[in-house]
Amino acid sequence: ALLKRNDDFTALFAMSDVMAIGAIRALWDAGKQVPEDVSVVGVDGLSIGAYTRPRLSTVAQSADILANRSMDLLLDRMEKKTPGTHELIPVVLEHRESSVAAE
Repeated sequence: ALLKRNDDFTALFAMSDVMAIGAIRALWDAGKQVPEDVSVVGVDGLSIGAYTRPRLSTVAQSADILANRSMDLLLDRMEKKTPGTHELIPVVLEHRESSVAAE
């Protein structure tokens, strides 16, 4: 949609690595270069991002931490009737070739 509207943008943050990979393809099809014209960053830390061209920059989350905390919270909710909660899980920016560093 951004490309069709001819919006002038220099970065795209996708809600998943898979969507970011699709965005890179759409940008390439539109004649844009990543990261020279548009930086792209995804979220997930999927290993496939290390093999795309350019290699995908991503916000990596620990699947182990997410899975363990999810199960703990679910079991507490079911067994102890604890209220729902919001937790922050640590993330790491894996800067690769699909984005340029801010100056």
